[in-house]
Amino acid sequence: MEENAGLILKEWSVDPKTGELDVNHFKQLLTDKTRLVCMSHCSNVLGHVNDVKEVTVLAHQVGARVVVDGVAYAPHAVVDVKDLDVDFYLFSLYKFFGPHLGVLYAKKPYLRTLKNQGHYFNDDFVRKRLSPSGPQYAEIISALGVIDYYRLLHQHHFSEKKAPGALFEMIKEIFALIYHHEGLLAQHLLNYLSEQRSVRILGYSTLNKAQRFPVISFVVNNKSSKEVVDHLIRHRIATNNGHFYAIRLLKAIGVKDVDDGVVRLSFLHYNTQEEIERVIKALEFIL
Repeated sequence: MEENAGLILKEWSVDPKTGELDVNHFKQLLTDKTRLVCMSHCSNVLGHVNDVKEVTVLAHQVGARVVVDGVAYAPHAVVDVKDLDVDFYLFSLYKFFGPHLGVLYAKKPYLRTLKNQGHYFNDDFVRKRLSPSGPQYAEIISALGVIDYYRLLHQHHFSEKKAPGALFEMIKEIFALIYHHEGLLAQHLLNYLSEQRSVRILGYSTLNKAQRFPVISFVVNNKSSKEVVDHLIRHRIATNNGHFYAIRLLKAIGVKDVDDGVVRLSFLHYNTQEEIERVIKALEFIL
């Protein structure tokens, strides 16, 4: 707990064994003085999915607002901000094969309460108030390519065009297919890693939409994560090691050398079964 400028900051700590955020622990931290709850939708290291909807209900009961970082969740599943009822939701478009732009969803009443960061004469334009230099039109228009991509992906797999008004229905259909494919790939690798006595998988060893996404991190006994990664790279497998900006998380779950960190492998819909077999074959030489 940290005090600063009249505010009390409370850290919702993870379970040291699983890396989970326990909702019961959150209830103990929540009081009628709580004003802001900030959390991730999915861990970018553990792949663990947090129960944003339940947390939001609890936070709203005491009048708190909820801010959710969805950068590791949004590329793998549909985000329905209205169903979640969150007040703020953030992610990055480059995770969707778009430009390197951050996206902020916020409920309109709260957008009006935020201080204008742009030109004073744009104060009445909600979309311009948070852009000190003005909107980046070239990057914004390029974001339309993200929708074009998912439309083409949908047409390829479902052989039909959706009407413009059915965009969200289209997104739900294609992401259901994406999750199924990614899940098959990731579970195959998790099954292999689970059988290796020298490997510690961080997070759950099974894939479940309510609990885990296809981001797999692990450490190997008596080998540095960099040593494992260098070996995989020599086998033309793109991966990396480190803390991935989750230093406090790694410390909390007992990773001693956070700079060396963990080996992280993640999957998206364009990955194939053959690629997973290549990963497993390469790992057999070093585990």
